[in-house]
Amino acid sequence: RSILSSQDIAFIYQQDTFFPMITVIETLYLSAALTLQYSDKSLKSYNRQSMFPLISELLECLTISHIRNSFVGSMEDDSNRGISGGERKRLAVAKEMIKSPSLLLADEPTSGLDAFQALNVMQVFHNLARDRNLSIVCTIHQPRTSIWNLLDDVIILSSLGMNNQLIILLITNNHRNNSVR
Repeated sequence: RSILSSQDIAFIYQQDTFFPMITVIETLYLSAALTLQYSDKSLKSYNRQSMFPLISELLECLTISHIRNSFVGSMEDDSNRGISGGERKRLAVAKEMIKSPSLLLADEPTSGLDAFQALNVMQVFHNLARDRNLSIVCTIHQPRTSIWNLLDDVIILSSLGMNNQLIILLITNNHRNNSVR
């Protein structure tokens, strides 16, 4: 029986917290320096050159390499607008993928995004699950058909005590034959 440690689990919050005045790539370098420093005690120091292959791969995989030098910006301050909401979500995923987790948990990853950006984020999850054998669990409300079709397993939770509000817990992983739907 295998037990997951905190190093094996990544969590993406519904509301991200980024430094608005640094770039996307600086955000990832900072996260890598802080994360990898504690996860691998055998490595004495990290520098940009040693982290570059990992960060470049994540930028490409999450389709945000074109904004690598853009300021993250703030969602609350229109005068300090940076990257889009969908790009922020993908940056949050990249930040968590630095530690190469086995399980990714996401709290409403499509919340606040338009239909196009929501589909992009869910497509990224689908690709990560397929390409990296990563299990992904996320909550989402009212997924569109295009998002629904990306899922491997679905658990629907409903509570009549919450104004008949439907909460859908979507589980995406690479353990199922995708040819059978």
